Amino acid sequence: MWEIIITSSVLILGLAVLRRVCQGKISGRLQYSLWILVAVRLLVPIPVFGNRFSVMNVVSSMAGEQEGEAGTWTVDMVSAVRQRNGPEPEKAEETGTETGTEEEKKAENGTEAEGKAKEEGGTEAEGEGQEETGTGAKVEGQEETGTGVEGEEQEENRTGEAGEKETGGRRAEGEKEAEGTGIQGGAGAYSLLRIIWVTGMAVMALWMLACNLLFRLRLCRERRFLYRRGRLRVYEAAHLDSPCLCGVVAPAVYLNQDSLLKPCHREHALAHEMTHYRHGDSLWTGVRNLCLVIYWFHPLVWLAACLSGKDCELACDEGTLNRLGEEQRESYGRTLIELACAASGKKRILQFVRELSGGKKELKERIAFIASGRRKKSVLAVLAVGCAAALAACSIGGAKEEETGRYVEASVSCPDSGDQPEKLVWEGDTVRLAAGVGADLVSTDGGRQFTAAEMPYNLSERNIAGATLAVAPDGARAFMEITGNSQRSILITGDGREIILDSLGDSYTEFYYGTGFFYVFEERWDQDANGFYSLDPDTGALELLLEQQCQPCCMAADGKLLYLLHTEGALLYDLEKRAAAEKQDQVLSEFIAASQELQGEGSVLAAPWGDGIYLLTRGGIFWHKLYEETVERVMEGSLYAMGDRAKELKGMAVLQTEGEPEFLVLCGGRQLMRYTYDPSIPAEPEVFRIYSVYGDSQVARAVSEFRALHPELTVVYEIGMDSAMYGRTLKDVLSDLATRIGAGKGPDVLLMDDLPYESYAEKGALADLSSLREKMDGETYFLNVIDAFAGENGLPVIPMTFAVPVLGGDMEAITGVETLAGLAELLEKERESGREDFVFCNWDAADTLQLLAQSSQGAWMTEGELDSGAVGEFLTQAKRIFQVQFSGTVSYQTENEGIHSVKHTWGGLGLGMSDGTQYPLARRFDTEGIWSEAFASKYKSYSYGEAPFYAGFVSGCEKDFRYFQAVQRMFEESFVWMPGQSYGTCLASGLLAVNSKTEYPEESMAFVEYAVSRKFQGGNELCGTPVNREACLAKQGREIRDNDFLEGVTPAGEGYFITLDWPAQEEYRAIDSLIESITGVNRCDTMVYEAVMEYGTAVLKGEMDVPEAVKAIEEKVKIYLAE
Repeated sequence: MWEIIITSSVLILGLAVLRRVCQGKISGRLQYSLWILVAVRLLVPIPVFGNRFSVMNVVSSMAGEQEGEAGTWTVDMVSAVRQRNGPEPEKAEETGTETGTEEEKKAENGTEAEGKAKEEGGTEAEGEGQEETGTGAKVEGQEETGTGVEGEEQEENRTGEAGEKETGGRRAEGEKEAEGTGIQGGAGAYSLLRIIWVTGMAVMALWMLACNLLFRLRLCRERRFLYRRGRLRVYEAAHLDSPCLCGVVAPAVYLNQDSLLKPCHREHALAHEMTHYRHGDSLWTGVRNLCLVIYWFHPLVWLAACLSGKDCELACDEGTLNRLGEEQRESYGRTLIELACAASGKKRILQFVRELSGGKKELKERIAFIASGRRKKSVLAVLAVGCAAALAACSIGGAKEEETGRYVEASVSCPDSGDQPEKLVWEGDTVRLAAGVGADLVSTDGGRQFTAAEMPYNLSERNIAGATLAVAPDGARAFMEITGNSQRSILITGDGREIILDSLGDSYTEFYYGTGFFYVFEERWDQDANGFYSLDPDTGALELLLEQQCQPCCMAADGKLLYLLHTEGALLYDLEKRAAAEKQDQVLSEFIAASQELQGEGSVLAAPWGDGIYLLTRGGIFWHKLYEETVERVMEGSLYAMGDRAKELKGMAVLQTEGEPEFLVLCGGRQLMRYTYDPSIPAEPEVFRIYSVYGDSQVARAVSEFRALHPELTVVYEIGMDSAMYGRTLKDVLSDLATRIGAGKGPDVLLMDDLPYESYAEKGALADLSSLREKMDGETYFLNVIDAFAGENGLPVIPMTFAVPVLGGDMEAITGVETLAGLAELLEKERESGREDFVFCNWDAADTLQLLAQSSQGAWMTEGELDSGAVGEFLTQAKRIFQVQFSGTVSYQTENEGIHSVKHTWGGLGLGMSDGTQYPLARRFDTEGIWSEAFASKYKSYSYGEAPFYAGFVSGCEKDFRYFQAVQRMFEESFVWMPGQSYGTCLASGLLAVNSKTEYPEESMAFVEYAVSRKFQGGNELCGTPVNREACLAKQGREIRDNDFLEGVTPAGEGYFITLDWPAQEEYRAIDSLIESITGVNRCDTMVYEAVMEYGTAVLKGEMDVPEAVKAIEEKVKIYLAE
């Protein structure tokens, strides 16, 4: 009811203003027809659609309600779930929740009202109600006496749920107390108001009915038939104050004596009433009166009835004149005046105005309208219709419905079996958590209670490769065992028999279980294709199914199909025909490939289910029906433990229920989570969002730890280039993020490594972090690194880590080399000295540019604009360095696209994140995998020819500096700042910023503060040197003696052995001196960087000259920088 009152009030006031503005300037009939919108709003209590423009959205927003948004490529699973399974009212009753939607309640009320209206209005429809709509318009109106449409929204009297689960957002203080109080008082007040409302409707209906009956009886008693005009009978009724059209079923025209005195009066009155008949005004009068009966208490409804009655007369005057002709416009107006004067005398024969209108004022309005003639403005009419449509959009239709229903996460308590579960397997309601040594836990009730399983074998002394293990529901398991320098594949049956799979030899194997069989992957190093087998868990019989070059990340089977998910997609194998399926699923394959590319290999688990398959990734749980065009997201991974990148996904079970299936997910660290669908809670919880364009492992760890410290928050780590958003480009992601931030719906904390933080800060999108900076001191933090990001807009970002680009080699030779030109001269001198082998550590065109950009990219932009001169100088010197490197005659060189390029198979040192994401070294760096680029450069150059000079970034602690210092010590070399256009600057990573419009300002600041705290940075291996000085010094002082070493063979056949001793304190001081002398941060906008890399590669390969490349770069980034 409140929704109708609020929206109808807005609509009536809007139309009243519009009427005043357009009065006499648009068609009278158009002006009258606009009031239909009010009737629709008042008499249709059921919102037939959710309207994002409805004024109720504003009301809901003021009350703290929020709307959710759907994804782009993936389809929100909520709607699909409802289509497949429908609602569960019984389940809702058991839990004490109300699952009926607002629309359903209104529909019930509306249906009840419709029945009442039909029942009570049937008798009246047979009679002849009337409206004195004549040339003087006293309206008593034919009435429908129904009790009207109830349509009110009843306040839900909630008894509260003691076990209510709240998974996200902050609740207002006192909300829980408010849920259970004032219910009885509110219900009593509501009942009283309802009684008053219904009583008022009844009184109003009886009063109108009585007026109509009395008027009808008097008409029938005193009328005299005159003649018939068309279908209408014309009567004379001497007692009437005004001519009128009366009746709905059999309407007739009634003329009083004064309208018959003059022929022109009679003709005009009759023409007027005939126009009312053609317009159907008797029916519309009934509609108006019905609205007054239902909303008798609403003053704006009375105003609408009054104004619409006036507009009814204006429309009738216009229609009458159209039929009489323009030549009678003046005489028609004179008739109105004369009859009005007669009515104002003591006889009061004709009264132009109904009881609810002001007679003289209305007459003046009608005469002015008649005098305006046909001078109507069509443009204004179009604008009026547009304004009315806008008003309707704001008032007709309910507020956009908040979608409800999502999965709730709960931890499953399991007894301690003494070993960490490695696998989860299920069949029906039987769920087994298996450890490698065989200390299994079993549940027979769908994972609600686990007990220790009786094991017929003991594997505690076996060296099992955990990644190869597969377990069957009965406890049978297959794995690869490592003994000394050999390995073998073994099957242990459910009854404890051990079968050695001799046919697999010492090949590396991985095992998977699916519906009665194990499936085996055999890696064949010496062949072109790997083998895929089925393995009988009882007999050990192996059957070769197919041979493929791919390596699986997961295999699953349902008895009919084997799903072979690999790094490049998915392959379906028909188990009945023993051949690859005739029809492959391209959508599934593309989704798997994208997931592997963005989230890392081995990050997908699968569970065939019915005619489709459930997929578990870091992005959540997805459903795909075979051969359909979409992959539907069931759960958003970032909302749950499955999205924690610091924990490995080990297994998934899908359990059938009466409604939506339940899920069990086994994560690393003995964490078993159950996911149950709750249809009553909002589909989108209130969340605290941390965002990055690409996945970042150190941010993921910070999110994981911060989530554990703040269980009251639903902390989400959102990744722009997520596999769930398949097909999106970097440009799409940046545009979408900018739109969300501009609309005030952006993430709370942003990782700005791949975003132009200067531009965001200039536009006011980033909060000033100076308040955090004020808490820092030089003994705790590397303030020269942090302060390098300060500017006119304060401190928009704070980095988590940084690294120093260095040049290594003989100290005497490298000292004083600070520019790229100086580096080129150094290398040219080395080449001119007669050296024919490598002189530097760059291996191809792209590698050269990425390496040199580590100390130069910060010079490519000045005050937000491209510095073409600096870019041209960079490409010129890069080409010199590239040419001098490959001007010798190195025996390991081969021809590649017309340019000598070294073929190297090094595994991308410094390039890869632990989650599989790849970044250009000059823009991002990663030392988490042990090596820095500086060490990688030296080690590669040594392995491929021992170049005298090498370069790259290095961090000041962790294993990175240990490895780098070990090779430096071996060759008695040293390092200095890497030469470049931004000499003396560092590379920064993990640039954290806070959205200036965040709804969680305190939490956002707390997250940034925690991410750079000693607790977090000292307890995790990060991608570079911690910006927290105390954490860095603590790591430097933590000497680890693990006897690590490096060994190998050079291309010349010489073996080498490098002992990795822990660096001495004087060696740490050398890198610390560079850190203390940092003068800024070497950073470039992502789009500019990629353009320089693209066209710079063409320059080094000889496909373009430098001026052409600079011009192409300018054209490519011009539009982007302008935006």
